[in-house]
Parts: sequence; C-alpha cells; structure tokens
Amino acid sequence: MESKTTETPNQQKNVAEESQLRKTLTRILTSEDGNTLEKLKPYTAHLSAKPNLLISVLSSNTLSNKSNTLLSFFKWSQTHLSVTSLSHLPLISLLSHQKLSDAKSLLTAFISADRTHLLHHHLLHSPFKKVQSLRVILDTSIGAYVSCNRPHHAAQIFNRMKRLHLKPNLLTRNTLINALVRYPSKPSVCLSKAIFTNVIKFGVKNKLSEAIGLIGKMKDFSCFPDNASYNTILDVLWLCRSGKTDQSIDKLNELLESGLVPHQITYNTIIHGYCREGQVEKAFQFRNKMVEKSFKPDLFTCNILLRGLCTEGMLDNALKLFNTWISKGKAIDAVTYNTIISGLCKEGRFEEAFDLLAEMEEKKLGPDCYTYNAILCALADAEGQVEKAFQFRNKMVEKSFKPDLFTCNILLRGLCTEGMLDNALKLFNTWISKGKAIDAVTYNTIISGLCKEGRFEEAFDLLAEMEEKNGLVPDQTTYNTIILGYCREGQVEKAFQFRNKMVEKSFKPDLFTCNILLRGLCREGMLVKALKLFNTWISKGKAIDAVTYNTIISGLCKEGRFEEAFDLLAEMKEKKLGPDCYTYNAILCALADAGRMEAEEFMSKI
Repeated sequence: MESKTTETPNQQKNVAEESQLRKTLTRILTSEDGNTLEKLKPYTAHLSAKPNLLISVLSSNTLSNKSNTLLSFFKWSQTHLSVTSLSHLPLISLLSHQKLSDAKSLLTAFISADRTHLLHHHLLHSPFKKVQSLRVILDTSIGAYVSCNRPHHAAQIFNRMKRLHLKPNLLTRNTLINALVRYPSKPSVCLSKAIFTNVIKFGVKNKLSEAIGLIGKMKDFSCFPDNASYNTILDVLWLCRSGKTDQSIDKLNELLESGLVPHQITYNTIIHGYCREGQVEKAFQFRNKMVEKSFKPDLFTCNILLRGLCTEGMLDNALKLFNTWISKGKAIDAVTYNTIISGLCKEGRFEEAFDLLAEMEEKKLGPDCYTYNAILCALADAEGQVEKAFQFRNKMVEKSFKPDLFTCNILLRGLCTEGMLDNALKLFNTWISKGKAIDAVTYNTIISGLCKEGRFEEAFDLLAEMEEKNGLVPDQTTYNTIILGYCREGQVEKAFQFRNKMVEKSFKPDLFTCNILLRGLCREGMLVKALKLFNTWISKGKAIDAVTYNTIISGLCKEGRFEEAFDLLAEMKEKKLGPDCYTYNAILCALADAGRMEAEEFMSKI
C-alpha cells in the first residue's frame, strides 16, 4: 500500500511564505514607477537563499510578456545575488519576443561565468515544453558558444538539434563550420566534416545554391569534401525535390574528375530525381550511360524506373521492363509487384492485376496492406465498382488481412462518390463503434458527402465533433468542402458567411477557396462581386491559376463582355497560365450564342 506524503506545519508555512514573496516580487516588477530594482534590495537574502523563488518569478505568467523587465531583473540578479543554479526560463521570454541579441548576450555572460559547464549540461539534457522555444534557444546557444571560443561545446548542441530534427539557421551553420575548421586541431577538422555532412542533410532544403556553396566553403577552409560529402549533396538535390537533377549531373562529373567514386545510392538518387520530375526518358538515358561506366542496375533501380513509368501512364513500357528483368533471373520483391499491380489497377486492367496478385502469393512475396489498398483504391474509384471493392475487401479479410484506416477512407470515398451516403455513414459509425482510429481525411470525406446532398446541419455537427470529441483540427480541405457545398446549392451568401466565420478561427483562404467562390458567384450571375473578389485577391499578391482565369473569362463571356474577356485572355497568355481547351470552349460557345462574327475569326486563330 502506497504511503501518502503529507506536509509538516513548517513546510506548509514555508510554501505560504514563498507564495507571498513571489506575489510581492512580481507586483514590484510590474509596477510603473522608476525605482523597481531599488525596491528589490530588501529581498536579496531571500532570493539568494531560495534559487527556486528566483526561477518561479522569472517564469511567472504575469511577466511572460514583459521581456525588458525580465532581462533587467535577471541582469540585476547576477550582480546582486549569490545564485549558482542557472535557468533557461528568462531566455524563452526574450526569444519569443525576437530579442535575439539580448538572449545571445545573456547566454554569452552565462558561458563566460559557467566554469562547471552547468548551462551546457542543462542545454544538452533538460526537457523543454515548447519545441519552437527549444529550437531558438539551442540555435542561439551555438552562436554564443562560438563567440566564447568554445566550438566543441557548440558542436555538441548542434548534434542535439540533429537528434531532435531541429534545423539551425544558415548563419549559425556557417559560423560553426568556420569556427571548427579554424580551430587548431585535427579532431576539429574531422568534426567539421561531420557537421558539414549533417548540415547538408537537414539544412539546405529547396536551396541548391546553398548546397553547392557549402562545398565551396569547405574548399576555402582547405577541408576538401570526401565521397560521403559529395554523395550527401547529390542525395539532397533529389530529396529536397529541387527540380534540378541536371545540376546533380554536373556535381557528379566533378566528383568523377576528383577521383572519387560514387556509390550505387548516388546513381539511383539521380535516376529517382529524374523520375520524380517526370523525366523518365532522361532517367533511362542516364542509366544507360552509367551502365557503360560499369554501373550495375540493382533491384532498387528497377523499382524506381517501374514507378516512374507507371506514374507517367507508360504502363506497357513498365510491363516490358518488368518481364525483361524477370527473364534475366533477377530478383524482385513486394515493391516490384505492388508497383505493377497498382499501375494495372489504375488502367482498369483488374484481371491482370489479380493474376499478378496470385503469382505474388505463390512466391510468398506478399501481399501486404499496400497491395490490397492499391486494388481497393482502384476499384472504389472506378465507376460502378464499389460493390466489387467491398467483395474484394471481404475476401482479403478471410485471408487475415486487417483493414486499416486507409482502407476505411478508400471505401468511404468510393461510397460518397457513388452517392451511397447512407452506406458511407453506416460504415463510418461501425468503424467508430469498434474503437478504431479516424483522422481528418475520414471526417472530410463524410462532410463532403453530406454537403453534396445539402445536409449542412449534419455536416456542421460532424465538424464540431471532429474538433471537440476527437481533438482533430479541421484543415483547408474541411472548410473548402463546406464552402463548395454551399456554392453547389446556390447558397453563395452562406458560403461567404461561413468563410468569414472560419477566418476568425485562423482559417486562411487558399487559391482553391478563391476559385470555389468565384465559380459560385459567376454561376449565380453575380459577376460584379466575382470581379471584385478577383481583383482584391490579385491586389494582395496572392497566386492565381488557369482555373481562376477560366472562371472569370467564362463569366464575362456569358454577360457579353467579350472585350474584357479578350484582355484577360491576353493577360493569361502573358503569365503563361494557359489558355486551355476550357478557355477556348467558353469563349467560342458564348460568341456563337451571341451570333458574333468573331467566332469564326477566333476559331481560325486557334
């Protein structure tokens, strides 16, 4: 039996006294007269004897928004008190108010006086409630340690950031590498290489120039990149989806000229990069060139190319590669089968997909959840195939397949698309009654189905349940779904009212929101309001696309305002956003309906 700890009368008295002292000190610090710090002098003995009292005052909610007061109080405590324990608490307030120079000065002062490295230990091991505060504190600490000529301590903090997947800013990274390389010791140079590689891995996202610049910086420091460094750069050029695989080739050539040997991952990275960019032909050309240089494509290469071909709708080429690979006696795995099965299903070639599924089972390479869900997804999305999707699901359950949340969401989407909303609600409620997890996608699917049928009250009930009962945060899709539902029902005013309410809840309308509302206004003949929204959106510097232009051009044409429509058409061309078939059809139909002679002339221009 656990013993319950009770406080003694003395302990209770101490707690009460400390609480009263904290209130008194906080009141003094928040007072408006200019002698605040003078009034603190009578309490120096209490603060020195009770470090926790100092910390509790510094972390007070009342002072959390008074960063200048906090800084002054903390500096005063350093000169007037004999407190040995250190705390990160004042830093959080300073950093949250973007007072980075003050925070860095405070840290530098700590470090200079911290001969026992208490602060360093605290930064490396103490938990923080707010991740963002931790990121900024650690980032600022790296700069402070470098300023104090302690780059090795800074490197340890950098490594903590790496473990927590927190990204230091560019200046911090460069400062640390610079300090390590210039520090006169061999371990420093080795450490700088390790830091350099880590910096690249999580520090140059979408910034190709920074990645290449870092290689130049290494050379400037006479710290030449090795195989790992170059390969990391090449990996990142794809991983960050920079869309510049051709420049990866340039770095690869530099690597080869330097006498360094790329590894298999490097070649596959570039092939993967081309495929992600939709440049499958270039991927094959690169593979062929590398084969001439003794590169041997492996299973990963094969799977990358198969996926690239299937993504681009080149299924027959994928099947040819698949069969050629097998005919050479080369190994395949579940990923290979899943890629081809998924490709076949997307093309509606279900019989061939089922044949491969049987072959996959025979070879004991699966199937797995991905296989089943790929087939289910294709069946559910195919017109009139929802029943078959459920039949397939039931057969798979007999084979010990356990439907997951993705399976549930697939089937719900299929049912809603086919207008079988009551069936979808039944599945939704059954899933929940079994205590199974649901997510925002689940709710968005059902809310969309309800809105399509004009059942807005039920949709709002689900929206409230989503937030209150399940703690899920509605996203852009959730809000846009309801706005779209209102517009489809011709209730554009209600769509705007809902949007305005959601904006108060921090919803930020995106381009899809804008396009939905523009289309709703134009359909209801409210062109003046549509043009006002269009111009306001552009004046705020927000992005628009072909759909935006097509909607307004179509609305103008229906009103017979062809000159304005042609002006927008020219603007659309200038911005390289079209036109497309929809644009031309909208203009032609309107011209023909109006009996305008320009229709024939416009047709000849097309």
